[in-house]
Amino acid sequence: MFWQEDTVAKTVTIPDKVQDLLFKISCPCIPIHHIDTLSKAVIQELPWIIEEPQAGIHEIYIAESGNGWNRPNDIMHLSKRTHLIIRVPKDRLKDAQQLTGKILDIDGYPLQVGQSKPRLLQNLSTIFCHHIYFDNIENLSEEQFLTKMAQDLKQQFNITVKKMLCGKNTTLQFQQTSLFTRSIMLADLTPDESILLQENGIGDYKYLGCGLFIPHKGIKAVNAEQND
Repeated sequence: MFWQEDTVAKTVTIPDKVQDLLFKISCPCIPIHHIDTLSKAVIQELPWIIEEPQAGIHEIYIAESGNGWNRPNDIMHLSKRTHLIIRVPKDRLKDAQQLTGKILDIDGYPLQVGQSKPRLLQNLSTIFCHHIYFDNIENLSEEQFLTKMAQDLKQQFNITVKKMLCGKNTTLQFQQTSLFTRSIMLADLTPDESILLQENGIGDYKYLGCGLFIPHKGIKAVNAEQND
């Protein structure tokens, strides 16, 4: 058998002006629909985050199923490896680290925030966003949504998108309202385009986990290592 992997450059410089800050947490379980309460709790401690255009709060995710186990409908149990992740500009890292030691009330479930470590963004060619929101999105067909995304990417970032895949629709539930969102995957981006979109996001409500892109292993990156 002859098997030749793609050649990967040994020296790659990743910009550090926007980073993800990973907090260890102590919390056995939280509601699946937690982003509204989590966002409010974080903003109470870090009020500047709602006005910072490059900041956002990632929703806490765990696998939906695995090893014959299915996630319950309302509560998810967290492992010790689960993190609270906040995306912030480099000059806000120290400000965000003030969350350490706080206990956040997530709908009656105490979430204790531990030590944090910054993580650089990754310049993978494929990136994914769990939730995209903008006005009137619920009235667009999948084709119309992808067309608008292509237009917005060109207008805002001068990116001519090559490949896009629309994922599932999700309704984020809040106490008094809800947001209809769509997920999306972008592929065949250049390293600079990938970083640019992760740094800035797209659409509204980044403090509710919307519009935040994360690197995704495409077909070419299946065997590439991705550190926590």
